[in-house]
Amino acid sequence: MINILIAPNSFKECSDSTIISQIIHSSFQKNLPKELKEKITFTIIPISDGGDGFLSVCKNVFNLEIINFKINTPYNDKTITCDVGYDKINSTIYIESANVLGLKVVPPDKRNPLVLSSEGLGELLQNLKDSQLIIKKVVIGIGGTATNDLGMGACSRFGLLLKDKDNNALNTVPKNFNLVNSVILPTGSLNFDLELVIDVENPLLGKSGATKMFGGQKGLSGNDIDIVEESFKHILSKLKIRDDQIEKLSGAGGGLAAGLQIFFNAKIKSAKDFIVNDLGINSEKYKFDIVITGEGKLDEQSLFSKGAMIVLDQFLDKGTLKVVICGSSSLNDSIYDETHVIEISNFFSSKEDSIKNYEQGIELAVKQLISNYLIKE
Repeated sequence: MINILIAPNSFKECSDSTIISQIIHSSFQKNLPKELKEKITFTIIPISDGGDGFLSVCKNVFNLEIINFKINTPYNDKTITCDVGYDKINSTIYIESANVLGLKVVPPDKRNPLVLSSEGLGELLQNLKDSQLIIKKVVIGIGGTATNDLGMGACSRFGLLLKDKDNNALNTVPKNFNLVNSVILPTGSLNFDLELVIDVENPLLGKSGATKMFGGQKGLSGNDIDIVEESFKHILSKLKIRDDQIEKLSGAGGGLAAGLQIFFNAKIKSAKDFIVNDLGINSEKYKFDIVITGEGKLDEQSLFSKGAMIVLDQFLDKGTLKVVICGSSSLNDSIYDETHVIEISNFFSSKEDSIKNYEQGIELAVKQLISNYLIKE
């Protein structure tokens, strides 16, 4: 028998990992020769590193009840309906930050992190605190956010206030951070623990930090990136956060994780811990002949313990064929030996076509995999 694991991450702005997994599996069922199909067993474990698709994965794994709340968008006062998952047995809520603050929530013409706020997440936490639900812990998947505000917006719902040199209150968005002369600390608290599953293991500041590494994909220009980086340092100095403390702060979610660490003592859980232990993807538990993972784009950011790379890490032994199906990749020459990358973009004339027709692209990738690695001449 040939044992195959299907464990992709979500494809950003296409679909979540649960649906991607189904498409990969159905493509196999459609294109495998009958005699070969009878020799293959599939294990399907959609993954999330905390970013897009986190709630869908958690719903399936932890048998969650989906409930929803009305919250403000990051860019105006209009409300959206936001789903969260409730594990009643363990009194735990699961939140996908991308559903609250993500690029999928903010339309392209509104993607200016200088004026976007994470206040909606604070509003959601306040709603949970005020609800009749029994909640001991809230687990937040941090990733895929359009905001880059150090979590100040979220904390403003609990009383955090930024004031200028004339003691005027400032709107809690990054464009105002360098005007801050004093910070009024939150007075509100939470009646449950916070655990953050972070989609990248990067620092808050510096070349690999929240703003310089990920600000561009959120819509920050080169000059704005430098401005926001310095404004983060300015806020941290006003909060009297020491350098050794800053080094322990997470850069995930545009600094959202860091703000929740500072003000609510949120605990960090790495995506690796979540995928290996909570989702159970590890080579000690499973033995596979072929491991298939993937995500929308493989690039330098993927090396910061993103989902697909975590799956590959678990199956480094030479007996396992590893295949990454992705939209595009710039890492073909830099990821592991015996790992084969299939780029969906190669099947289409443009990136836009590959995104629009991603289901067809995945099927073409599976057909190539079957032809190259399963059908013996």
